[in-house]
Amino acid sequence: MGKDKRLVHLLGESLIERSIKLAESFSSDIVISSNDHLAEYKAYKVIPDRDKDQGPLAGLISALPEINNSLCIVLSCDMPNVSVKMVEKLVSSYSHNRIVLYATEKMVQPFPALIPNSIMKDLTQKYRENERSIKAVYQSLPHTLIQPDDAKLSSGFLNINQPGDIEKAMKIVDDKDDPQHES
Repeated sequence: MGKDKRLVHLLGESLIERSIKLAESFSSDIVISSNDHLAEYKAYKVIPDRDKDQGPLAGLISALPEINNSLCIVLSCDMPNVSVKMVEKLVSSYSHNRIVLYATEKMVQPFPALIPNSIMKDLTQKYRENERSIKAVYQSLPHTLIQPDDAKLSSGFLNINQPGDIEKAMKIVDDKDDPQHES
């Protein structure tokens, strides 16, 4: 994309601010996985990856020990249309010690996800075995796949990877219909 996606703005807020606001709808225990020092987010725990440039699994296994809750909602800041409703569906679909993931007709979606902190040891073991695909690791552990209920939920899977994706995100939401604030 050519620039730090976390700092790209949508509806007047950076993508990371949108993710934080969404996470705060569910918990005050916010942990940010980032290899950059984010001074403006010093109110939160910012945890660097133990191993740099090893993908989202490295970030997850670095951050999970810092989480005080038994469940962890995992968001990716480059998915600005993930909604409260999407996360609520993850939470309501949870059953004992199982990762909860969305599956669309195209693929299993690695984010957003609900992960029990109790599987930290299993995630770490897979990482030590040189597995780097977060999706493959999720699917190798006990998990529950859920479907998005409607097209509006499905629009939450839009990932910002190139400049044109911000325009796509803007077509999905506007100031009066922000999916993060629906209930």
